[in-house]
Amino acid sequence: MRQLGAERFIGPCVIGSLALGPGEAQQACLAEGEALLAKDAIGRDHFQFRRLAVGAAIARGDRAEARRHAEALACFSRE
Repeated sequence: MRQLGAERFIGPCVIGSLALGPGEAQQACLAEGEALLAKDAIGRDHFQFRRLAVGAAIARGDRAEARRHAEALACFSRE
């Protein structure tokens, strides 16, 4: 993905799906995905990444983090 320069087009989606994995890798993937969104990711990536991030947070029982991602998506969709 990085070799092809596809981070802007699909990076957050790919990273978000990796965030469904276990433990420390999950947190690293979520941080990387958010960093990609903060750059110049296209609109659909915001929706797909945040959906995956909410799911990952719910799976680990972190309601506050799920809410944070949901609110970030709501803010993005209002812009």
